[in-house]
Amino acid sequence: MIALGGCSSPSNQIDDALDQAHSAVASAASAAELADGNGLPVSSARASASDALAELQDAESAVSELVPPDTDEQREALAAIRTGIDALLTLQQALAAGGDLGSAREQLAAADEELRS
Repeated sequence: MIALGGCSSPSNQIDDALDQAHSAVASAASAAELADGNGLPVSSARASASDALAELQDAESAVSELVPPDTDEQREALAAIRTGIDALLTLQQALAAGGDLGSAREQLAAADEELRS
């Protein structure tokens, strides 16, 4: 017996991965905003950033493994996801250092914008 349902096009899979990445970045950005205003413990913000990073890594893997590979859409999606990963790494470093989160929040906002475009 062959199942024909449940397959989605590479374009739909890219859209799903970008939605996943956008949600993760938005969640981490909210946690960073709350932590920056002392409305959220740093440990909770770290956990949020770590969870978001895992989500983006999953999204990156999903897009990287698409067949056929190397489409413009795939390259653009990977670039946006990697921008999000970089922003989350910056957030993790800022949280670990106990410093100002302003730069990390700006990077998260830029990554969020790129993921939505």
